[in-house]
Amino acid sequence: MSVKKTVGVIIGSTRTHRVGGTIAQWFVDNSGISEDFNVEIIDLAKENLPLYDEALPPMALNGVYSTEHGKRWQAKIGALDSFVFVTSEYNRGYPAALKNAIDYLWKEWCDKPAAIVSYGWSHGGQFAGEQLSQIISGMSGIQTKLVSARPKVFLSRDIFNESGKIADPNTSFAKYNDDIKKAVEELKAKF
Repeated sequence: MSVKKTVGVIIGSTRTHRVGGTIAQWFVDNSGISEDFNVEIIDLAKENLPLYDEALPPMALNGVYSTEHGKRWQAKIGALDSFVFVTSEYNRGYPAALKNAIDYLWKEWCDKPAAIVSYGWSHGGQFAGEQLSQIISGMSGIQTKLVSARPKVFLSRDIFNESGKIADPNTSFAKYNDDIKKAVEELKAKF
């Protein structure tokens, strides 16, 4: 890659008390992604997208959105070259806010490299990652260039401090550093 591409690291959880931002920042800090990419962390809680409200499905809009929030989201995602979805697992699936954000667009996701980093308590977000991979790997019409490495980050009570925050993500998640570096290497190879 001669010119640095831009990757969007998308925080999929919008809950008030969440760890997605911490995990996204840990990923950026420890995966080596910023050595090869310009990185933009996208927090869906700050995007505040309402439920999809266009008259037609994104595939039928031909890139013409009628709402300001749809136009803004289209411009943000359309400007990116690739994606890393950081997703929590809620009831063995990925968050509704992430599903909604993906469903807003179509061509802006297609044919771009993508990776999934999942996290959760008992399975490291495995089920959320698997479900999300089905949505963005062509089974639903959205065809990204999804990497095969899918890091799963396991949460445990002992990594949290008294205020409910992850005390030291770099130490707590060091055992996953090789996994996230592999995902970044595969992401680079997709260009």
